[in-house]
This record gives sequence, C-alpha cells and structure tokens, in this order.
Amino acid sequence: MEYKKPVLIVTALRAEANPLIEHFGLQPVKNSHVKLYQKDSIRLLIFGLGKKKADASVTEFLNIFPDEYLLVNIGIAGGNPKVTDIGDMYAVHRIHDESSGREWFPDMLIKHELKEMSITTVESAVTDGAGSFTGLVDMEASAVFESTVKSIPSHRMVFLKIVSDTMDELEFSGINVPALIESHLSEIERIIRLYQHSGIWNEPILEGHELSQLSDGINTMKLTATQSEELRRLAEGKKLRSGTVDKLWTMMEHPPESKKERNDRFEQIRQFLSS
Repeated sequence: MEYKKPVLIVTALRAEANPLIEHFGLQPVKNSHVKLYQKDSIRLLIFGLGKKKADASVTEFLNIFPDEYLLVNIGIAGGNPKVTDIGDMYAVHRIHDESSGREWFPDMLIKHELKEMSITTVESAVTDGAGSFTGLVDMEASAVFESTVKSIPSHRMVFLKIVSDTMDELEFSGINVPALIESHLSEIERIIRLYQHSGIWNEPILEGHELSQLSDGINTMKLTATQSEELRRLAEGKKLRSGTVDKLWTMMEHPPESKKERNDRFEQIRQFLSS
C-alpha cells in the first residue's frame, strides 16, 4: 500500500531492522550522519543499543528531518514469564525508567487489538531472571519517548515489543532476533495502516475550551503529575472514540477531601475514559 503520511520506525539493533528494511523495500540514505533507510514516506532509523545512543541518534534525526511523524519503536524485550510469552508482541502503554523513576504513557489511541503491557527501561541487560520486573524490560524505550516528545505528540507514538527471553543469561545465545521480527511483520504493517487511515494526525484532539476545563479539573482534583499526564492521554483517546468527553467535567467538579478519595475518584475517571 501507499503510505501518504510520514512514518518513522526506530530500532536499536540492525538485526531488528533488517526484516523491516526488506519488508518495506527501504533503501539506505546516502550522506546521512545517522543509520537511515527510506522509501517514500517511511523512514527507518537504527540508533544502537542503550539510552544514550537512542537519545543522541533520534534527536539528531529529528533536527535534520523534522516532520509530523507517526513514531513506531519496534524491538525485542525481556519479559516476566508469569505475564508474557516468548514470541508474543505487546503494545506498550506505560514506560518506567528504572534510573530516574520517571514514567510516560504512550498508549495507542486507536483500537488495535494487541495485548498491552508496561515496560521498564534499564541501563544494562538483565541476565539474572525477571526478579522485581512485572512486565517487559528493554534498554531504550524511555530515551526514545523523552527525546521525541517535544517534536512528536504522545498520541502519535507506538511502542511494539516482542518478547525474546525471560531475562535468563542461558537463553541469550539462542535468540533469533530477525525471526522474531519477521513473525510479526504483517501485524506491524496492520498497525501502521490503521494509523494511516485514522484521525490521529488531526490536531489538536482536545479543543481549547476542553484543555482549559481539563486544567481546571486537574487543579481541583489535586492530581499528581503522573495522574495528570495519564488523564490527558485517556481524555484524548475517549474524544477520538466517542467524539466527546463532556461527562468528564462533572466528575471533576468538587475537590476531594483526602488523598484516598482523590485516588478512588481518579480510578472511576480512568474506567470511564477507557470505556
């Protein structure tokens, strides 16, 4: 199919990128300071392993080639064996950075039918088992989000992670990265196609008066920064699906009398906006 709207696929490893390069018929971009491949409106950037390389490479790319991209981060990840299965692909709806403690919410606002999972970005590979990690683990998602969010709104970010191991060192030598990516190429293309035909590029999702009411509600409810970011994201998703978020304002009219009441009401709001 023809992709009319700009797509930026980013991977850490060449082994992750090669099946995508072949599938989409991408060609290397000559005289580029970054590892870049392109065909028509699809570009693929290989940034290398780890947060520093992700931040430097993605930032440099966006400075040289600014556009209204759909960002798609595709790669392998470790997975807690209690909640993930090796070979399965998950859409990331929450990113936690182990070092800084910061969190981001790149939830996909379209109906995608993928299983969703949180991910923790770490500084070095985890080789001694899942331990305290409750979902997925990688070494770049938080840096990709943080380095792009000033240029690409979070509702045009998609993080797709394929479980390659359960973070046991004995498994690593047997990982066939290209085969894992190849097994999900049709699903990756389907997701990109969904975005191409969605209203996700039509900004802003929330109008001026809605943003003002949202800000007032956040102040009234005394929400934390993390809750505020999640509320905005969920409100955008509800607006895209339903066309309105008017009921939200009545749910945020009165200030809570305690932190527990605030958190309980926030959970009710989350359930409403997620429906």
